[in-house]
Amino acid sequence: MAEAKTVHSPALTYFSMISLLTLCPPFVILLTGMELYPQIGKNFDIKVFTNWRFGMMSWVVLAVTYCIKQYEENGKVADSMLVNTILMLVYVTKFFWWEAGYWNTMDIAHDSEFYICWGGLVWVPSIYTSLGMYLVNHPVNLGIQLLWYTMVHADESLLQTWDYLKQHGLQGFIDIWPRPTAIAWKIIACYAAFEAAALQLFLPGKTVEGPISPTGNQPVYKANGLQAYAVMLITYLSIWWFGIFDPAIVYDHLGEIYSALIFGTFFFCIFLYIKGHVAPSSTNSGSFGNIIIDFYQGMELYPQIGKNFDMKVFTNCRFGMMSWAVLAVTYCIKQALLREWESGRFYACKCYIDAGVCDKVLLVGSWILEHNGYCT
Repeated sequence: MAEAKTVHSPALTYFSMISLLTLCPPFVILLTGMELYPQIGKNFDIKVFTNWRFGMMSWVVLAVTYCIKQYEENGKVADSMLVNTILMLVYVTKFFWWEAGYWNTMDIAHDSEFYICWGGLVWVPSIYTSLGMYLVNHPVNLGIQLLWYTMVHADESLLQTWDYLKQHGLQGFIDIWPRPTAIAWKIIACYAAFEAAALQLFLPGKTVEGPISPTGNQPVYKANGLQAYAVMLITYLSIWWFGIFDPAIVYDHLGEIYSALIFGTFFFCIFLYIKGHVAPSSTNSGSFGNIIIDFYQGMELYPQIGKNFDMKVFTNCRFGMMSWAVLAVTYCIKQALLREWESGRFYACKCYIDAGVCDKVLLVGSWILEHNGYCT
């Protein structure tokens, strides 16, 4: 009969050693700690310091540090780095918002010393921020469509999107790029018409004079941003509430809408370029001497259609800023539908749109100096 051989597994040996160490009182004491709530003096809580102040704060500091370093190395911050950093900041902000609740969790109520110190002082700053550290010297410029793909189809994982593109190359990028559809164009057209007609042209507002331009022109605006903001949100929520339109359709076709906006904006800027040459609205127009710069920067400082329709107000304040609020509300409604109003809870989004501030934008430097071209 053949002699049986004993197979020694390195992993089994390692865990056996750890098991033996757990029987050693000094090791157990080091791992679990002597105190549940260690303090120095009456006011300095060591757990709060290691977890909150050092650990979680370092997560934010390193995330911002990687952004700054990438900017210094490459002259810009890639959109992948921005997405990564924003998601981290949102998570940490939520942590500190819920700080009082964290005091009652297992981390604070049961864990102590080496275990919790290692997590707060080493694991959080090094492991949780590692993606940002990688992106510093490996910037990935996703673009609008890849951002959409990452959020909707790649579980918000930049690495998953990167691996997909690495495997499939240019053809993979073409395959995931959604084509503009008729419904996407209809949604954009209806939204733009409502913003232009109902909110910008017909909604009343006080008259505001802009600064005098170098050529002596002084633009005149109708400041109705706050009213337009209120009407937009009330209308949008009303047509959903009364079953006239389902905002979830916007989310379901978001990739196609983004794609349509990319192509539509390109042709819209061609129109602005031709208009600036053929029919400028004022003397605040002219060529930079290069067709690419003219297209990118714009030919006119204050382009208008007729006397009352200001193109800058439409693209920036009405279409752009309002869409920020509309999409935020859309995501709330879509999430509620997916969760089927679970436990009666509705996860509301906070929309940062200060329409009053938008009216003040008419007087700031970026508004009075930048022409209305592709970049704006």
